[in-house]
Order: sequence, then C-alpha cells, then structure tokens
Amino acid sequence: MKLKHRPADFLVVERLRPGLVGEQGPHTVYRIEKEGLSTHESVMRIAREAGVRTEAVRVCGLKDRRARAVQHVSIEQGARLSIAEAGLSVRTIGKSTAPASSGWIEANEFTVVARDLAPEEVEALGRNLRDVREHGLPNFFDDQRFGAARAGKGWPMAEFLRGNVEEALRLLVATPGRNDPPEVAARKAFFRENWGRFDLCAPRAVGWHERGVFAHLALRPGDFRGALRFVPRAERLIQALAFQSWIWNRCVDRLVAGIVAPPRTGSLPAELGPLRFWRTPDEEERSRLDAVVLPLVGRGEAESSAREVVAEALREEKLDAARVGGRGLRGFELRAEPRAFVLRPDRLDAGDPGPDEDHPGRFALPLTMSLPRGAYATLVAKRLLA
Repeated sequence: MKLKHRPADFLVVERLRPGLVGEQGPHTVYRIEKEGLSTHESVMRIAREAGVRTEAVRVCGLKDRRARAVQHVSIEQGARLSIAEAGLSVRTIGKSTAPASSGWIEANEFTVVARDLAPEEVEALGRNLRDVREHGLPNFFDDQRFGAARAGKGWPMAEFLRGNVEEALRLLVATPGRNDPPEVAARKAFFRENWGRFDLCAPRAVGWHERGVFAHLALRPGDFRGALRFVPRAERLIQALAFQSWIWNRCVDRLVAGIVAPPRTGSLPAELGPLRFWRTPDEEERSRLDAVVLPLVGRGEAESSAREVVAEALREEKLDAARVGGRGLRGFELRAEPRAFVLRPDRLDAGDPGPDEDHPGRFALPLTMSLPRGAYATLVAKRLLA
C-alpha cells in the first residue's frame, strides 16, 4: 500500500468548533491552504508577510508536508493578509477573542487515496471496515510524528529530561539528519566536528536562531540551557511532543498485548517498530479496552489506569514520573493531557476499488473519514487494509 503517492491523494481539512471566528476580537484569523509545505514553513512565510516573528503566529494543528491541507492560524493584532502562490494560499477570515489553539479543532476531515494495493488487501477491506466501525483501533501516533528520530537524530527531549542538556542541544543544532539538504547536513556536521570551539562555529551559522546559539556559547561556553532558548520554540515543541508520543505508543502496545489474546491481534508497519492492534475482541476484552485511561505523560495531574505500564516505559528511558513532570523551557516541557485510548473514526467509508494507473496490475481505493484532533488517517488506512 502507498499513501500520499501524489499530493492530491491526501487531503485534510480542519473543522473548527462553531462560534470561534467572528467580527470582533484582538486576534486576526487566517485560513491556509497548503501543499508540499510543512505547517512550520507556512507559518514562516505568513510571519514574513505580516511583519511579525514566527512565534507570534499561533496554529491550531500541525499538518504534514506531504499532503494538501486546509488549516487555521491567528496573529494578535495581525494585518489583513492575502497570499496566493505555488503551494500556499492564505486569506483573512475574521477575528477571535483568543489565539488559535488545538482546542479550536472539532475534527479533521480526510479524503485519502490508497494506491498500489494487492488483491488480498482489497479483499480484506470489507471485513476490516466492519471491524473498525464496531471496535475501533488503538489511537497510536503514526510515523509523521517522529520525523527527527526517523532521520537518525535521536530524542533531544529525552536527553534534556535526563539532565544531558548539552547533548539535547547537540542533537538539535549539530546532528545531520538523513533528510537534510546537503548544505544543511554539511553545516551541522561542521558544528559537530568543532563542538566546543564555538568561536569557529559562529561564522558558519545561518539565520538568527543558529547565530544566537553559537554567539551565546562563544560568550558563555557552558551555558547550554541558555543557548537552548535560541532554538525556535516551534522546534522545541515538536521535539517534546515527539518523545511524549513515543512513550504513549510504547504504553499502548504493552496494554493491547496484556488485554487481547494473541490470536486476535495483528501488527501495523511503522518505521520505529510495528504497532499492535486488535481484531474483533471478545466482550471481556472490549470492556477492558474501553476502560483504559492513558493520558500523555507530563506535568500536571491526570487520571490514569495504567500507571505501572507508564512507569515501566519511562524506566527503560532511564526516567521517572518526577523527571518528566518537571518544568523545562517554554515549549520544551511535557504536559499531561488526556488522549483517547480507542480511536473510533466517524463517517468512515470506502469507495469502489479501481485500477491504479500509476501501478499497473494493482488497485487504488478512496477512503473518507472524520477524526478527532491528534488522530492519524494514515494509521486508519493501514488498519483497514491489514
């Protein structure tokens, strides 16, 4: 199966809760249509056009580069904007009394085309569609959440929580990733080779964030926490969420293994390791799955029915609840949040399979669904065709 084979194959549209955008309020709200750009890249373009810093642009959700997406952002006292260029369209849609946030999203609406399907995958669809509609699936985070780790750059957030602030910073600014453009990879390799000689690194730095990191370290060589503040807040947040999501996935996998008998489980492919799911759980198993309360780990009180499973996952990372619940830098800390353990897609449907013109002898299949914020249509598609 191939997803996102063409840009037009994957469309996600944010559906906002009613009444948030109107004619009054200090925050200007914008509707973005993007293709081939990450949310962060879109935000940087909007910030330049609006004459504000990137951090001033508040987003509802993060959307993958390899997709078409309709999403929303806000800027306090922002000017009216209209951008129409290749891959990006932005228009002003109104005002709000509060900045955009993830809580604005009522649901994400997806239209997906799965390609390169074998006959047995198409045959499995009918059975799996009934199963997912009735029993749902584990609400895992999918590969998109773990870009830096998949690119070989590790878990900066884990190093920070362990107290290895220098290593966290080195992973962020001086570790080439497999997907970095050649000039970026070469620059980061130079920083790594010359780590500690920050006066040599500073002239090679590009952009005010990198220049800020190395200028700070040249003046205060041991103040890695201070230098970390120059890493863009959006990047720190992405890294924090990625590690938090990694712990969640490991806990979910353990819980499914402990509740559902092996003959009624399967596994979905994922770049950081397979993800266990259930097939038609019996009545007792379904009751136990529905009873699981598993918040995202972090600072703050959150009800949980799986504390020992979480503690075990953290011990494997040489961490404990006290460390992950500590205060960090703004945007570089974990906050406890509720998350549904069982994902039940709404408006889940599949169209008729047809020949895939891009893969002779194989099939293409359209899928539609409505998912709560933070859930992954790619995961649902994998499960439907497993």
